[in-house]
Amino acid sequence: MAKTLIVLLLAFAQTAWAQAMRDPTQPPSAYMAGAGAEVANEASAPTSPVLNTIIRRHGAKPIAVINGETVALGGKVGDWRLVRIGESEAVLKGADGKETLTLSPGVDKRPVRAASGRATR
Repeated sequence: MAKTLIVLLLAFAQTAWAQAMRDPTQPPSAYMAGAGAEVANEASAPTSPVLNTIIRRHGAKPIAVINGETVALGGKVGDWRLVRIGESEAVLKGADGKETLTLSPGVDKRPVRAASGRATR
């Protein structure tokens, strides 16, 4: 009887411990609360397009993912048309002119210089 009680207590303790664990890949709750507020404000205010990624395929034209949607060269994103896909940017053209979207806005990309002298281990 005592062994059965111990086994049951251990089983319940493990279940409670597993339920208390948080998913490590889940964004922080503050981020999720902010995202909900953005979604609520999104309907009232137009947002500018955001370049999510560029997909390069061997033997095919590149594709840009803008605002979560795949867009081929010449495709439309709202009132904008995708006119160029570069290495890390996409260019949209619309009634207001051109807009360049970059993958990492605010990041200055510079070539790496080789270190002079012998390499050390």
